[in-house]
Amino acid sequence: MISLLLSIQNELEARLPPMMTGYFGIVLTVMQIFATLTSYGAEKNPETRAPYSKFAKESLKKKDQTMVPSRTGMLIIYTPACVVALVLCILSPHFSALPDRSMAGILVATHFAKRVMEVLYVHSYSGQVAIGMSRMIGTVYFLYAVLICFVSDPEPSKNAQLLGLALFVIGIRGNLKHHLILAKLRSSSSSGGKSGGPKKMGYVAPKGGLFDYVAAPHYMFELLSWLGIAIAANHLNVIGPHLERILCPFSFKNVINAGDSIWVSYS
Repeated sequence: MISLLLSIQNELEARLPPMMTGYFGIVLTVMQIFATLTSYGAEKNPETRAPYSKFAKESLKKKDQTMVPSRTGMLIIYTPACVVALVLCILSPHFSALPDRSMAGILVATHFAKRVMEVLYVHSYSGQVAIGMSRMIGTVYFLYAVLICFVSDPEPSKNAQLLGLALFVIGIRGNLKHHLILAKLRSSSSSGGKSGGPKKMGYVAPKGGLFDYVAAPHYMFELLSWLGIAIAANHLNVIGPHLERILCPFSFKNVINAGDSIWVSYS
């Protein structure tokens, strides 16, 4: 069985971008394929949906869980990946044991640095998240950032560089713009609205930007930025996980139906 998997891997290597070799490479690739094939079902089912989601069942969020403020939870998720990517990008030219600096590594460091800045200065939070879930997701992002920095092609083709950078810039700018729209909505609603009346609690469909046409344009642009990273990386073990990011959200019909079920907190 192992020899068959190795022969398949060798055939893929001859026709596709490189992938991690050896037994570890096989295990990692199988795990990535499994995650891609199962993520849609897990997020569609309320019983298995990520507990930090606003759509997750309240009983799953609080049952036997140590809760922390949402801002703290988001920092736990994004900070480790941000730090390790920045450190590897800065120190790689000075230590031969570290991977060569790559465009994909720089882009992923930029992405997570942006996410940390948004958590600190853009997003408004009112709830709590389970610290165990934040640590788990933070560990996954940390390992993913390390993987990208270590395996990405330090000299991808000119076309891959240009296309990857263009998609990343469009994605990160569009994502930030729509995050600012959401933050403004929460800010205005928390002050009681234009009339200055009492606050209301609930969810409303966002308006402005591409929210009038797409239910979750901030996710759509984030997918574009990750696609840019994948193209710049020119490595199958970086490209593969992006299939999960693309297939899972766009499998939901309501993602392309504005206002159907994507909501923002309104208080």
